[in-house]
Amino acid sequence: RAPEPMVNDAAMAFAELMAGEKAVRAEMSARVRTRCASDCPLRKLGLAGGDCAPKAAIASTAVPINSAPRPTVAAERSLDQLVACALSKAPAARGAVSSASRPLASGTAVAGAPAEASAAPAERLAARGGLETVLALRKTQVGKAAIAGQLSSLRSGKDSDDDDDDEEEAVPAAGAHGGSGTGDATTFDRALNMLGDASITVRHCALQQLLGLRLSRSQHKAVLRPILLRFADPAERCRDAAVCLFGSWVDTADAADVAGCLPFLVPVLVERIGTRETAEPSEEVRAKLVSICTTTMFKARALLRPYLNDLGAICLGACRDSNPAVIKAACALIALVGREVLPPIVKLMGGKAVQPYSAKLVEALLPHLRHRHAAVRVATLDALEHGLLAGAGSSVETLVGWRLVNNVPIAEFYGKGEVRRNWLADLSRDGSLQVRRRFLATLTRWVRQMDGADLYEQEVRLYPYLLNLLVDPDATLRSDALAALTALGEEYLALHDDEWRDKMAYGAADEADRDRRLNIPLPHPFCGRPPLGARVRVRNHFRALIHPIVAEIGCWTAKERCQSAALLEVLLIFVEGSATEFGHMVLPAVAKAAAEADEHELRQRACRCAEVFAHHVDPRSYMPLLIQMSSLDPLNTLSQRLGYFAILPSLLRGMYRVEPATHAASGPTASATPAAHAHAALTMLCGVCGGDGAATSQHAPLRDATRATLLELCALEVSGRLPADADALAFSSARDKLERLPRDVYDSPPPVAGAPFKASLTLGLLLWHGSDPALAAAHDGRTKAAEARRAAGGGDAGVEEAPELGAERKAEVEVAAAWACVERRLVRDAGVLLGAVSKPSDPSTFSPGVAEAASSDDYESVGGGEAQAAAGLLRRFYARLHPLVQEQSHGPAPFASDLLDRIVGSVGQPTASPTASAPAAEYGAVGSAEGGGIGHAPRKVLAVEEVESFEEGETESDGEEDVPISRRR
Repeated sequence: RAPEPMVNDAAMAFAELMAGEKAVRAEMSARVRTRCASDCPLRKLGLAGGDCAPKAAIASTAVPINSAPRPTVAAERSLDQLVACALSKAPAARGAVSSASRPLASGTAVAGAPAEASAAPAERLAARGGLETVLALRKTQVGKAAIAGQLSSLRSGKDSDDDDDDEEEAVPAAGAHGGSGTGDATTFDRALNMLGDASITVRHCALQQLLGLRLSRSQHKAVLRPILLRFADPAERCRDAAVCLFGSWVDTADAADVAGCLPFLVPVLVERIGTRETAEPSEEVRAKLVSICTTTMFKARALLRPYLNDLGAICLGACRDSNPAVIKAACALIALVGREVLPPIVKLMGGKAVQPYSAKLVEALLPHLRHRHAAVRVATLDALEHGLLAGAGSSVETLVGWRLVNNVPIAEFYGKGEVRRNWLADLSRDGSLQVRRRFLATLTRWVRQMDGADLYEQEVRLYPYLLNLLVDPDATLRSDALAALTALGEEYLALHDDEWRDKMAYGAADEADRDRRLNIPLPHPFCGRPPLGARVRVRNHFRALIHPIVAEIGCWTAKERCQSAALLEVLLIFVEGSATEFGHMVLPAVAKAAAEADEHELRQRACRCAEVFAHHVDPRSYMPLLIQMSSLDPLNTLSQRLGYFAILPSLLRGMYRVEPATHAASGPTASATPAAHAHAALTMLCGVCGGDGAATSQHAPLRDATRATLLELCALEVSGRLPADADALAFSSARDKLERLPRDVYDSPPPVAGAPFKASLTLGLLLWHGSDPALAAAHDGRTKAAEARRAAGGGDAGVEEAPELGAERKAEVEVAAAWACVERRLVRDAGVLLGAVSKPSDPSTFSPGVAEAASSDDYESVGGGEAQAAAGLLRRFYARLHPLVQEQSHGPAPFASDLLDRIVGSVGQPTASPTASAPAAEYGAVGSAEGGGIGHAPRKVLAVEEVESFEEGETESDGEEDVPISRRR
């Protein structure tokens, strides 16, 4: 420690320096008061005039000298050395300080004060170089301080220590970026003070300065509260800059610092965006606020339980926004809450403890599932995925718009009920593939991770939409959906291993046999039977799903009907034989959908459903119902009969594709399904043993359906699918033996008794073509033309030039064209029965009109070989068919007998005597081989000549006037 005298000397030197400093201030203050020029350096710095003494003295160490109660010895020595060095280099003193301006002990200069009070210090300063030396030293200090940016601590309304006008202009502006560490600190202090300025520009400049500085941890803490106050700044640019500054701190701060700011940040966010009427008008600022909230809550996620109410208010307020950026930020925040905040509470207290909270969040998200931006819908799905798993499992009922039938709110009686919407159905058919992919991932996670109690109730409401993705337009998504269902099925079997272990072990052989017997084309992505776990899990919900699906198939909107039919097809693939119990519901719904002639897609899907249903379900469970509902009965409407006949070809195709079991096989290609079902279907068509058959109906759509059924039976006969054994026996899987089919349905004799099944099919074709409405219309037209000619003049001399004769000849030509068309169609359909012609892909779309039939690709041309084969088939069964068609000639099929005779007689059959007549030229053009039709024998041409010769002498045969020309010999 320094000796005591040296300490005293240093103290005296310091006191003298302080006195000189006060004198300098007094002198500068006097000069400033007397100066009023506009070019004052202080005004250039933006400082007002007046007392300009700084609040703290500026020292070379950038620390205020008067900040400590007493300087240390080292500081006193450094000051003495600095003063001594300055005195040695300074010029002579210019003069002493006036006694009128010498400072008092209090540091204030008073005019007229006694000189003795400060004479000794002034004399000592004069001895050391005078006032000018101190001024030079002070000027150096002030210059260094200005360069370092320390003048920023000066406030307006105070004087400045600098009187150098020239050098003032060269001093850098306070707050310049990129300064030294000391300069950054000074700029930070000044900018922090400027945040409360009344000027918007000053506040914005201060915020920009803070954004450009590299603030330390302590500086960040100091600026947080003033920045939060700027969140409510009237100027949008200031609010935006404040939010950006706070966000930059949140991104770099650690979790402890972020958690410390929650008591200040959360109330501000609730005030700005967490109210029903949002206080923040700027969309960009709202989006940044929600983003800051998400980042902050993620870092402090372990400490958010006290702020759950405020956090919920922020989420609900942000969800009420309409800006896409704000909505996406809100979805990210809700996803964070559902992923990080609520699960620990659910694990600790159970899902019911947070169910009201999470249900409110889920309901707030629902309107955004219909947002026009796909990115918003994807973000909403992400938030829903986490929010629903956080105790809101019962919100699935809201997502699907479900409500108990007997639970009707009172408000609905007064017309104030809420609209219920099936949000999941909208997502399943969303136009964006990205949204549908996210929807698949969301559904899969819900089924996999939902609480057990909630999953027990809600799985049945989620699974239909998983199954619906199997018919998605995108093939990749369909494959992903099947993979997800397969994985969920495996998890189900693993969870219920005790129940299914023995069944899988002992039923492996049966499963392999059923896999082998599957013989129907399945839609993509199915390559065979679904795995056992997937089938079992879907089968558990089939009882609950079949009722709404059947109801939607019968609704009035085409889009929903098609989707329901597609879903029903997928369900039938999974449940297989378990659909037997609900055949009385499935079959009428599918038949009603198939009767829609205007909706081709719906009709196709309904037919595919019927085929899958018939392949897995025993025909004995639904064929009696089908025969009863499609019969000609006053209680059966025409549309109902049409629907059942429309699905009958698909049912036949499905039931006869069942491969025979090992113990019940009847042949290498024959089906295990008895042929009695096909015989019963053909009996309905022909109607020989009771009433008129459906094949002779004059209703065009019903005729198309019956023709499709006939061609399907022909194809089954040719392919060998129909068993040769006609016994009405069927294998019962329930009792593991052959059982006789019901007698009231299957004991009816075949249409052609004692003949092969081909004979009955041939009769059906003859009846269908022999009852063609086109033939009846052509003959009626010719009859009317003949009556009109006779009424006009009979056999007068000028009758050939009469217009009635031309109409009659035209009618004759139409009759000939109609017969030629019907013959070609019969030959072509007989070719299907003979295996020479493939069955048309969609026979139900064929229209029976003459013009349409003549231009149809199926019947455009018939070769001579096909005609010979058809005639051979008819000639083979002519003896058995002719009596039957003769009976029908006076009933619903008046032209069947003539048609049989024409086809057989065209190849020289002696027992057939054709009865048609037409002009030679026109008939030859239609029926000749050159025209691509059937080559008729010259005998037909002679018959036409007889008609022409008969017309010339018609007056001589008055007895045959009422007999049509086509029936005259």
